[in-house]
Amino acid sequence: MTIGQATDDRAAIDSSAATVKVPLLGRVTCPHCWHQFPPEDSAWISSDHKDLRGDPKLSPDHPRRFKAERFNVQGNAIDA
Repeated sequence: MTIGQATDDRAAIDSSAATVKVPLLGRVTCPHCWHQFPPEDSAWISSDHKDLRGDPKLSPDHPRRFKAERFNVQGNAIDA
C-alpha cells in the first residue's frame, strides 16, 4: 500500500461518515414514571426565574413547561 492509497482510504471513510444516518428513537421513556411517548411531545422546564413560573398543571409556584423551538449550541432549550 502506498501513502496515496492510505490517504484515499481515509477520505472514503470521512466522506461516508458524513452521510451516515443516525436512527432516532420513535419513543422516549420518562425516567420518573416510565411512561413512553413520542419525542416531539417532550416538554422542557423553564429556568428558575420568577417571570417563568406558573405551570398550569402544577401550581403558580412551579416553573413552566414549554415546547422548545430554539436551542443553544449545547442542545439545551432556550427559555421563551
